[in-house]
Amino acid sequence: VNSIGNSLGEIVSSVVKVKDQITQIATAVEEQSAAAEEITRNIEDTARISSQIEKLAESIAKDSYEILKVSSDLRHTTSSVKTDKTQQMLFEIFKSDHERMLSRVYAHLRGIEKLDPDRLADYQSCGIATWCNSGDAQKVKDLPVFYEFIDTHKKYHLLSKEIVIAHKS
Repeated sequence: VNSIGNSLGEIVSSVVKVKDQITQIATAVEEQSAAAEEITRNIEDTARISSQIEKLAESIAKDSYEILKVSSDLRHTTSSVKTDKTQQMLFEIFKSDHERMLSRVYAHLRGIEKLDPDRLADYQSCGIATWCNSGDAQKVKDLPVFYEFIDTHKKYHLLSKEIVIAHKS
């Protein structure tokens, strides 16, 4: 009877130890669950903020592009007015026109604008070509770099066309 009593005491002691371990495991699981929920909330908050930032960046890109278009139109209008100062600034205007063309190609790649590749390749309708065919260019046509400049200008337009075509494909 004593032996059975001792065995029952050991069983009860073991059951209490198992119960304590189960309680500790349950507590740890609850703590991990709470931590996982907090991590999930933080990830959701980060994703929401990231989405808002992406929308703002897209909006800024579109607004910047609209400003770029207005600026380009204004530059083209002012370049048609012949003054000494305008003649001095003409190449800066041509340069910035081509920088804006690069921005327009980038806007096309981002889906902000749809460009006509054939129109991009039309380097003859560009302000530089108009200038080159005018009397104003007669002063520099004898310089060797003039024809290299014309060739580079043509390649710039054709490369822009190729980029748009490649993007469409």
